[in-house]
Amino acid sequence: IDDDAECRQQPDLRNWIGQRFVEALLRSNQPDRAKQVLEEVTRKHGVEAGTYVLEAMIARALDHSDDALSALNRAIELDPHRAIAYYQRADLQSSNADLEPAVMSDLNRALELDPDLGAARRLLATIHVRRGERNEAIRELAVLIRRNPRHVAARLQLAGLYQDVEQWTQRRALLDESAKLFPSASVWPQLQAQQALID
Repeated sequence: IDDDAECRQQPDLRNWIGQRFVEALLRSNQPDRAKQVLEEVTRKHGVEAGTYVLEAMIARALDHSDDALSALNRAIELDPHRAIAYYQRADLQSSNADLEPAVMSDLNRALELDPDLGAARRLLATIHVRRGERNEAIRELAVLIRRNPRHVAARLQLAGLYQDVEQWTQRRALLDESAKLFPSASVWPQLQAQQALID
């Protein structure tokens, strides 16, 4: 890389590093500090869709839901191909049953853009369960596990759904596979013992 190209790339790199630092602060439950850092990064490097996504995450951490929604709307307007923004907006509004169609639309759009966005697929499965659509929920979780075999939460959720709909063959296969994949985890032998009693 020539010197001029390297200089041109530096602001983008510093912006990326700054945004990752904001995410780390949020993970460590420091939203106020994260807000300060994001404001500083934005002053130096400008605003992009990712900036608004981080603004939304900070606003949610501070219980400012309206501000979070506004930020996510701006992120999507600026970059309509950013899957995480659709997922975050869906997650923000998922507890409101009146917004369910919009939430599902956002989740489907997020998964269209990024089929490996596991959080979006799990939330979609949860909403299907809430709507009484267990077979659709099973389908989404099965896809998630195929794409990410080590997704423990999805495996547990799917095991519960197989029990709800009495799909015992599929449940046994899932538990056996999970026990082999996670040999040190005690939960799978416990669920296998439970399944043996059911059988």
